[in-house]
Amino acid sequence: IQAKLLRFLESKELTRLGDTKPRRVDVRVISATNRDLSCEMERGTFRRDLFYRLTPVAFTLPPLRDRREDIPLLIDHFLAELQTEGRQVRFSVEAIRVLSAHDWPGNIRELGNEIRKMVLLTEPGTVIGPERLSRKFAAKTEAPSEKNVQPIPDRFSLYDHIAQIERHYIVQALNQAGGIKKHAATRLGIPESTLRLKMKQYSLDSH
Repeated sequence: IQAKLLRFLESKELTRLGDTKPRRVDVRVISATNRDLSCEMERGTFRRDLFYRLTPVAFTLPPLRDRREDIPLLIDHFLAELQTEGRQVRFSVEAIRVLSAHDWPGNIRELGNEIRKMVLLTEPGTVIGPERLSRKFAAKTEAPSEKNVQPIPDRFSLYDHIAQIERHYIVQALNQAGGIKKHAATRLGIPESTLRLKMKQYSLDSH
């Protein structure tokens, strides 16, 4: 199939089922994948010539877990759509916090389904709190035990603390992947482009 698609992209011709002669077509091809095609080419399961034919312009769309700041905006978007159907509800700040902390393996489609379900099961005019969310969010709605929370030191920066943890895991992933960035990115569950930006941010060796 890859060979046939490559031939079509090069010739702009195809033969329809039942035809005996090819016909030229004028089309624009937009393709998408959730796989790392660099790894697929190394395995020999994806043709390099087809890859370069399909990627004169390429965009990487990070998963929703890598752009959590978009989640409140998306919630507002889905609520605005549902309000046109007469379903006017809103989510509390705590509910939005819980939704933003979720990893969303199904990405935007999963988020949209969750919002629609909550709205359809709620009386109009209601404020949806974390207790009304699906069962899979239950663990994240529980408050942490006071005895398990470490006191914040006098001199503390949350950003620096997060950066130290992030840098630690990036270094660990790179070591486990033998320095191969695409494999390290797969271990971390982030796009390779994001990994490269993080490596530059933390002044890690990019060779």
